[in-house]
Amino acid sequence: MSDNFCARKDKKLMQYRYEQVAEILAAKIRNGEWQIGQKLPGEIELAREYDVGRSTVRETLNILQQKGMIEKRHGSGTYVTENKKVMENPLLLLTSVGTMIKDAGYQAGSVFRSTTHELPTGHIQRKMGLAGDEKIVVVNRARTADFRAAS
Repeated sequence: MSDNFCARKDKKLMQYRYEQVAEILAAKIRNGEWQIGQKLPGEIELAREYDVGRSTVRETLNILQQKGMIEKRHGSGTYVTENKKVMENPLLLLTSVGTMIKDAGYQAGSVFRSTTHELPTGHIQRKMGLAGDEKIVVVNRARTADFRAAS
């Protein structure tokens, strides 16, 4: 069996094995390898395939169920219910909205709503070391994922 706790070089944080397997299975669902309505392999088969214990597989499936990607049917098995890309932002990792959009497999973009010149509040004025009559540029924008509003 593999270690339950593995280093991930790409995000420079530690990740449990069940989280890694969940990402792999979620990718299979998102890329269409497993279709909506398709029954997933059983726990024993998944455990063998990913060299983990059944408890790791159960935790993996719980994650996917919480995300709404699968449904467990008592006595029948586990089925794919959703294949949309999911954007996540773990609290342990500070990530920009643009990075979250890209990590979810979407094309990140922005829609600029307005740009104005305004007098800053006293707090901002002090932080930026501005004189009382100096204005700041305020940009109002929305982030997009595949050209659809995301924030």
